[in-house]
Amino acid sequence: MVLDIAALAEQVGTARWFHAPSYHLYKLPFFSAGVPLFADWTGRLLGAMRGKARKCLVLDLGQHLLGRAIGDDGVEGIRIGPGSPEGESFLAVQQTALALRARGVLLAVSSKNDDAKARAPFREHPDMALRETDIAVFQANWNDKASTSRRSPGR
Repeated sequence: MVLDIAALAEQVGTARWFHAPSYHLYKLPFFSAGVPLFADWTGRLLGAMRGKARKCLVLDLGQHLLGRAIGDDGVEGIRIGPGSPEGESFLAVQQTALALRARGVLLAVSSKNDDAKARAPFREHPDMALRETDIAVFQANWNDKASTSRRSPGR
């Protein structure tokens, strides 16, 4: 594993990253206010190397991801996307999940619902950022979630 210093410098701005006084006074290769950020990134890298990083985000299909209970309201009843603050907030949650997926975090769905109804927004809703192909494990049934998660996952 490698710590991507270029990405870190871009986060704070490459013009601010190198600070000649910090280098000459403390031999820091970057500005002194960047030490906590550098320490955080280094800690995350070390945690990942030791297996302490989160590797899976399990999503429920309720009010926090879709804005409605999909089983009750159907695809046409969910509020996602531009045009309303509420719809934009649900879209932002999905975009955050996709950003985590891009960093290697697996996405899973666990929902007390009918499987076909649970998958419908991922397949049919035009404003969904998350698609069924983004989900590594999709479990929707009427069993309790704890016992479902112990079973072999199916798609």
